Amino acid sequence: MSAKRSLLVLGLGSLLLCTSLLAQSKKNATVLSVQRPESRFSDVWGYVDKATGREAAILGASSGIYIYETTNPSTPVRLAYFAASATGWRSCTWTDMKEWKGYVYAVTECGAGLKILDLRNLSAPRYVKLWGSSYWRSSHNVGIDRDNGILCVHGTGSSSGDTLRFIDVNTDPENPRLLASWTTTYVHDMSWQDNLLHTANIYAGQYRLYDTSQSMSSPRLLGSVRTPKTFTHSTWPSYDNKICVTTDEVSGGPMGVYDISARGNPIYRSQFFTGSTRSLIHNAYLDNDKNCYLAHMSFYGEGYRCVDVSNPRSPVEVGYVDTNSLWGAYCFQPSGVSYGSDMSQGLYIIKFKASATHYGTGTRGTGGRVPRIHTIGSAYVGNPNFQLGVRDARASSPAVMLLGSGRANINVGNSGLWLHVSLVPSPLVVASATNGSGATLVPFGIPNNAQLNGLMLNAQWFVFDPNGKLGLASSRGLEFEVFNK
Repeated sequence: MSAKRSLLVLGLGSLLLCTSLLAQSKKNATVLSVQRPESRFSDVWGYVDKATGREAAILGASSGIYIYETTNPSTPVRLAYFAASATGWRSCTWTDMKEWKGYVYAVTECGAGLKILDLRNLSAPRYVKLWGSSYWRSSHNVGIDRDNGILCVHGTGSSSGDTLRFIDVNTDPENPRLLASWTTTYVHDMSWQDNLLHTANIYAGQYRLYDTSQSMSSPRLLGSVRTPKTFTHSTWPSYDNKICVTTDEVSGGPMGVYDISARGNPIYRSQFFTGSTRSLIHNAYLDNDKNCYLAHMSFYGEGYRCVDVSNPRSPVEVGYVDTNSLWGAYCFQPSGVSYGSDMSQGLYIIKFKASATHYGTGTRGTGGRVPRIHTIGSAYVGNPNFQLGVRDARASSPAVMLLGSGRANINVGNSGLWLHVSLVPSPLVVASATNGSGATLVPFGIPNNAQLNGLMLNAQWFVFDPNGKLGLASSRGLEFEVFNK
């Protein structure tokens, strides 16, 4: 076959592959683009430049790590590629990463140490260095305390035991510092917030909850529970530490939902299956920034699943995209797009109807904080548990929520108003007050009326705050869609 004919066949093959991927079975979701720079992929994470709003996907592959700008999610731009071999790592199935302050921290099961990448200048990502290669020869994954910038490297051992390393990357992101080590049973994956460490002890078949407030070298066990299929792969808590979701990476394994409001006593509430007895679930995350109590899950063979757990006793699937073998599902970007990493097909960029979009900038108040607007669950028709909330605001203060049907095209009085006030009908105004923690929730159950399907709504909170502009602190705008599940 001639070179020109080979190129033609390859080009047609790529076109057919892309077309077939974009046409795959899906519900309440739009596949915006698919990127397949090579043949084997692992985890995916994300980054947003808060100064410019530019967003990027961080894609693990067998040969290295790819960085794609997704600010325009329909036409992502490949910004950089960092080969595993450049740091002494071998080609590997397992590469996982987390991001902090514009730095990526990656680990692999096929090499030692922590790879550090700098994305702060998104137009020119750079390799910083390999750190900590004397501490472990391989690692399955890395978790992070997203409030304090402490990494937890785990999965460095085997079924006989594990040593977790807690590493400060906040003080000097390019020069991490080992804070503590903890030897325990094997931890396959974990999540960590508010000094609560949620471990997935896969060989023990348990989700364990620890308190790290007094010691990271000897965390205090608060409680544990066996997960439904006793092969606990991952954990992720809700923003308010009231529920946690887990996964069991075996055939027919479900996402489990647990009540953790009592802290020392995780209580099983429900589980979610795709319906296939052969399906293997991998990861599950709760979108704790926009649509709280909305779980994003990756399945081998069942693709990307989006499930509303606003009623933790009765999960409701609200969207999906079938892919071949999905590894990761990243759901935290302000734009509301999600990233799915399929092991054979690459990076999926997806917009679910269930996902909201943050826009605008908001205005700061007490403590320099911008109040954070969010939902509880998604706005599917007939959802009685849907709520609109705000947190990170001034405590015990009057608050007003505006709900309209469009983004503002003016900035009234430089007050940070991000939705229309002149539409017919006029915006809904809801008065409330923040509690002692600076948060409030307003019930906003969605009527069971199919005619609401497709309605776009915009919301914004204003909290009375003497330290804010014009005596107010305002959230960003939040745009979301009412849809039939």
